[in-house]
Amino acid sequence: MATPNIALPTVPNGQTNISAAYNAAMQTLDALLPLVIQDKDLNAPPVTVGGDVGKRWIVGPAPTGAWTGHANEIALCTAATVWAFIVAPARIEAWIIDEATTYLFGGATWTPLSGSYTPALTGITNYTSGTAEVSAYTRVGNVVTLSGRINVTPTAAATLTEVNINAPIASNFAASTDASGPATYHQVSGALAGAASVNSIAANTLRLSFISANTSSHEVRFSISYPILP
Repeated sequence: MATPNIALPTVPNGQTNISAAYNAAMQTLDALLPLVIQDKDLNAPPVTVGGDVGKRWIVGPAPTGAWTGHANEIALCTAATVWAFIVAPARIEAWIIDEATTYLFGGATWTPLSGSYTPALTGITNYTSGTAEVSAYTRVGNVVTLSGRINVTPTAAATLTEVNINAPIASNFAASTDASGPATYHQVSGALAGAASVNSIAANTLRLSFISANTSSHEVRFSISYPILP
């Protein structure tokens, strides 16, 4: 028997030797509260010594050696090169030391609650070239807020210009109304400014749209919130 939320071992009624179940429960609680992780991307267990007892790692997706069969689980060092494994409960958060970032476990994968990335650009309409700068995002519950800036050179003036970017955290967008937000552009050489928009267009894809002022580079700044859709 185990508790329903984090699977702590329980003691059957009438059992007199409770030390094993009690010790296992205390070890699990100690490992999960608070959950501070050394690294979350290793597949091979690190070489540990006595001073590493109590440290925790998240096992990578293709584990080897002593970690085989424990993908995405929490590996707790209990002695030099000795491990105990804990299945992470869904919705638990972990601070990852080597990334200085908090991750959320969704039941199958770990995703960051905040961070930065450089969007990949795909020109759709009236697009000659473009570059993306580092964008920042945060996640609260199942809502992601994203802000950033890209530079786009249109092919023609006074023409609808469309560019797709990838979402930092995957969401299965099915309609343009799943995500939307404001954007503006600044035409660099001519100091012209105008309105733009950003909408969801397909799974994991956002589209920035604006009417080009001319064929020089346009700096497009955007801010959007979107739900994480399964």
